[in-house]
Amino acid sequence: EEKVAFKEETRVDPVLDKGQTRVEEGEEGIDEVTYEVTKVDGVEKSRKEVSRKTKKAAKNKITYTGSKAVVTTKEVTKTEEVAFQTREVENALLAEGVRRVKTAGQKGVRTIVETVTYTDGKETGREVKSNT
Repeated sequence: EEKVAFKEETRVDPVLDKGQTRVEEGEEGIDEVTYEVTKVDGVEKSRKEVSRKTKKAAKNKITYTGSKAVVTTKEVTKTEEVAFQTREVENALLAEGVRRVKTAGQKGVRTIVETVTYTDGKETGREVKSNT
């Protein structure tokens, strides 16, 4: 009987996330080998293989590498200023060309919440969840 070494191979697994690996360990096989041996004065002079049968097949070691994109999301909140609007109303009681402020304007604040999608660490989408 002779041991038969296993081979190593790598395959892509679309179920595993990119960067992940999974290994199926290999196993040696066994072959039954028959030789014709020539001896001179009890010393082996030649050896010739006559037959070989697989008794147990070797099982290859397979390393699977992931190819599935890793998708994550993150909620992002940002604020921004909102300018006030000016509205002019005619007033017959004021002299021509005279302007008076009735109500002073104030800048507002807008809060925007977005859901950001990342695929393999790179931004691939952005959706506004609320805009208040």
